Amino acid sequence: MQAQKDFGRALESSVQSARASLHQVEASILEIERQITTTENALALLLGESPRSYSRSTLEAQQLLRAFAVGVPFSSYRLAPMYVWRRWLWLVLLPDE
Repeated sequence: MQAQKDFGRALESSVQSARASLHQVEASILEIERQITTTENALALLLGESPRSYSRSTLEAQQLLRAFAVGVPFSSYRLAPMYVWRRWLWLVLLPDE
């Protein structure tokens, strides 16, 4: 942008605006890195692991599924009555006051 201003193709205000945008992006990098660390720690907690850094690949190296299954797996249906029974016991034994 500075080169365009030097050759008369851009205004000083455009250069200042581009610099402000650059500084804003540079300042947000630290916040994004902090959010990544927080998310990694939360993932490790959910997985029952100690906090660590996870390796990543590039978007081009990832392979996405061509078909997606929808709905609830059939194996989960056998657990439904148990959940209903436990929920009923919870409501009976500990009613809201």
